[in-house]
Amino acid sequence: SGTIKENLKWGNANATDDEIIAACKAAQAYDFILSFPDGFDTYLGQGGVNVSGGQKQRLCIARALLKKPKILILDDSTSAV
Repeated sequence: SGTIKENLKWGNANATDDEIIAACKAAQAYDFILSFPDGFDTYLGQGGVNVSGGQKQRLCIARALLKKPKILILDDSTSAV
């Protein structure tokens, strides 16, 4: 729960807006986020009930990218990208 931006910041609490946007673009989440009336300030329901399964995956990928890991292992999550 919380907003999309708050959810993404779990990956890096100190992430700048530019870093968040870059991660979302890399995860192909940026366009669908902006399609919501409140954009990054859109409230996510408990368990992400107001986004699709694919959108949840893209948000998780963006959050992982914000952590700036040395290695990022992606399995099934990229099969439809």
